[in-house]
Amino acid sequence: MKTAFAILASLCLLTVGLCAADKPGFVPHPVTLTFYVTGMECGTCQALITQSVKEVKSVTDVSVEIIGSYVNVSFDTHVSSAHQIAQAIAETQPVHGRPFVATMKISVPDYAKDGNADKVDAVFAQRKEWVEVELLDKAKGEFIVHFNPLKVDESKNAPQGWNPGHFGHAVHDPAPKGLGLAFALKYEAPYAPAPKVAVGKK
Repeated sequence: MKTAFAILASLCLLTVGLCAADKPGFVPHPVTLTFYVTGMECGTCQALITQSVKEVKSVTDVSVEIIGSYVNVSFDTHVSSAHQIAQAIAETQPVHGRPFVATMKISVPDYAKDGNADKVDAVFAQRKEWVEVELLDKAKGEFIVHFNPLKVDESKNAPQGWNPGHFGHAVHDPAPKGLGLAFALKYEAPYAPAPKVAVGKK
C-alpha cells in the first residue's frame, strides 16, 4: 500500500457557515481526503458506507478499501466538512455488531522542535468540542484526529463541524496569523492489486 502526505500549503478558510454554494462569489474547494475506518470487513460494509457518505452534500466519489481499512472521499469543503463525512460513516448501519468509526491522520513535522509542541497543542485545543487529537509519534509530529459526535442540520448548505483548515491555517500560515509550520494530511493512494504474470507453456 502506498501512502503520501499531501502538504496543505494553501488551505482555504474552512469555518462553519462561511460559504454556501448558492451565495454570490462562492468559490468551490474540491478535495479528496482519506478517512481510516474501523469495523469494515466485507462487501456489505463497503456498500453501506458508500451509500451513507454519498448522501452528504457535495460528495462526488467514495472509494472504500476494505484491505487497507480506509475510505477516500471526494467532496467540496466549502459545502460540507470532513466532520460531516466522519459522522455519516459513524451513522452507517453496523454489519458486524460494532459501529464504524472514522479518524484522520495529520502531521506537523517540526512539532518537537524549538518549543513548537505547546503552540501546536494550543491550536488543537481550540477545537476540542469537535475533535480530539491523539499524539502518535512526537519526533515525527504524527497525530490521529478523533471526531466527536456531530448533530448535522440538513437545512444548512455550508460546512458544519471540523475541517482540516481549522488546524491548517493556524499551524501553516505565516505569523502573525499562524505558526508558519508545515502541516499535512495523510493520504492513501487507491489500492492496486499486483498484476497477473502470464506463465508460458514449455
